[in-house]
Amino acid sequence: GEIPLEVAEEIVEMVTRENVPYKASRAWEDEIGHDVRGMVRNAQGCLSDKAKNFVYPGLTSNDVLNTAQSLALKDFAYELMIPKAIEFSRTLLERAMEHKDTILMGRTHRQHAIATTVPHVFSETLGGFIPALVNYRESADDLRGKLSGFVGTNAAKVLLFDTEPDVIDGLFFGFLDLKRDETTGQVVHPHWFIDYFSRMGQMCGYLAQ
Repeated sequence: GEIPLEVAEEIVEMVTRENVPYKASRAWEDEIGHDVRGMVRNAQGCLSDKAKNFVYPGLTSNDVLNTAQSLALKDFAYELMIPKAIEFSRTLLERAMEHKDTILMGRTHRQHAIATTVPHVFSETLGGFIPALVNYRESADDLRGKLSGFVGTNAAKVLLFDTEPDVIDGLFFGFLDLKRDETTGQVVHPHWFIDYFSRMGQMCGYLAQ
């Protein structure tokens, strides 16, 4: 209720990749020595005087970049990686059924080994790939964001909006469908990203195999 509806609508309509290009944000960053403030100044350039002032409050720390990163990684998981992984698994199962009677030479210690079958080889791959996929999806759901404001203390939200930070965070992260990194600070704890990439690496290991 602090931001007029017409201002919010203007920000949503005008602050786009086309109107706020990366190179312009970088130029502002070089001039004022702050990456997020450079992005804010760039965004303000396409807004009315009334709307400009509402872009800045609370949007100054690295937490906004980490939150955007979490959203991008989650989108990547659900829009590309997980659907393709499911498609790959189904294809492997279909090929296993098509060639269920096909015998081939097994391998062990870089040597030929006792004969095996195509379904057995494919099931060995899927036996590791599918649990890795499940774990990867869980890590995508567990990615976190943060909205701690100026210097990561949450004080800005109280001073600017006279509202408990938890109330604003509840609305914000509910809107984004993203979990909150519970402690204040300017960065999301790296654990959530490390877990995500390590589990994706496990999937890729089975694909390489």
